[in-house]
Amino acid sequence: MIKGELLGVPLGDDGEPISDASVTVKLLADDYQLLCDTGAFAEYGRTELIDGKVFEVSPQYRRHGIVKMDLYDALRDALRANGSPFRPVIEFSLALSPVSLPEPDILLTSEPVGDGPVPLASVALVVEVASSTLAEDMGTVAGLYAAAGIPEYWVADVEGKVIHQLWAPEGETYAQRREVAFGERIEAVTVAGLTVTSAAL
Repeated sequence: MIKGELLGVPLGDDGEPISDASVTVKLLADDYQLLCDTGAFAEYGRTELIDGKVFEVSPQYRRHGIVKMDLYDALRDALRANGSPFRPVIEFSLALSPVSLPEPDILLTSEPVGDGPVPLASVALVVEVASSTLAEDMGTVAGLYAAAGIPEYWVADVEGKVIHQLWAPEGETYAQRREVAFGERIEAVTVAGLTVTSAAL
């Protein structure tokens, strides 16, 4: 432990561990940031903290990158056109929870400027682009976003050529979802007036 507390270790009334069995200890976001600042993960390139575990971010190839950039352009243009207070940003660290500091492909925030990660309360929508990570993005990642209260979540499925649109978070799942094929218009449920044309995808 660098600072903060150990998470996941059962303690007795005296504050001591009740067992000497091995347990998984989740790394806190604050400690992860300290490690990043000291270069602890420099040899791995980009990393992110998910549920207390550090993951190396996979390389992004052209198909993934083009879909991401086209979605970013479409979101930026649509938000500007309707005078929205939200701004799309790419791969900004998001303060999702005390043990999660992901870097979504795109997120919409009302607070893009400032120090540190993007505040959770400022985020209206998160977008992940999935080339080989669809199961994870629709499963574990969706559960984390729902549990944190992210109002709306899109997964752009590069292979399936659809956008999975999820909203209405309840616990660790989204109660509502639909699929929009690449090339069709997609209308945000939780961001007033936001309609995106995905013709370029």
